[in-house]
Amino acid sequence: MTLRLATLNALLLVVMLVLNSLANLLPLNGRTTAFISDSFPLVFVPAGYVFAIWGLIYLGVTGLVGYALTPAGRRSVRLGALGIWLPVNFAANALWILAWHYGAYLASLVLMLTILVSLKAMRARLDAVAGVEPPSRRDTWLVRAPLSVYQGWISVATIPNTAVVLLSAGWSGAPFAPEAWAALMVVVAAVLNLVMVVRLRDVAFGAVGVWALVGTFAQQQIAYPPFALLSLGAAAVIALSIAATMALRPRSARVGGAA
Repeated sequence: MTLRLATLNALLLVVMLVLNSLANLLPLNGRTTAFISDSFPLVFVPAGYVFAIWGLIYLGVTGLVGYALTPAGRRSVRLGALGIWLPVNFAANALWILAWHYGAYLASLVLMLTILVSLKAMRARLDAVAGVEPPSRRDTWLVRAPLSVYQGWISVATIPNTAVVLLSAGWSGAPFAPEAWAALMVVVAAVLNLVMVVRLRDVAFGAVGVWALVGTFAQQQIAYPPFALLSLGAAAVIALSIAATMALRPRSARVGGAA
């Protein structure tokens, strides 16, 4: 990664972190991020503590950006493979905060999908260079793992973001009840996580899925018991797949996939 691109990433990271802090400290437009989410009758939404994962995500990408500013980072094949997608991701993340807090929900979904696409693109690029050289421990923990956690969370977060757009447009879920749609989304999330864990050996991605689904159980166990139990069961299946993958795969392939 060039020094110019690494510097751009650092500047956009600062903007993203500042906006995220202001979103909840001011808060932006007089509403916190969680308050906006709670203002919609969402079923597939986890307990508030689950959103603390953003702290881990921001810590991870901060480590990645710091690594990119070092001589070793600029020589890293994996960091170089991320290309323009990392600053695109940071810019979309910062703009998402503004769109969400100012009620531009359709724009927030477009930005959320941009974040997701950029993460998928970076993953594809990391996979493409997997055969160039074996990943170092530093690349595994400072590049691959943070992006896997990030992608795991955005893959889940896109679901309620989509629901908010539909609800804000006046759609009530007809012809099915909200619980039915939420149950379908749990199944989709579970299948996605199983594919990532079993096929791609990405235990970090799967661990985020378990975290989100257990949090969903905690949030909905009183209001929607059957749905909550489905979420807990899905989390248990993913957790078992993670345990099996870690037991059967070599140590070097246990975090963030094979590449």
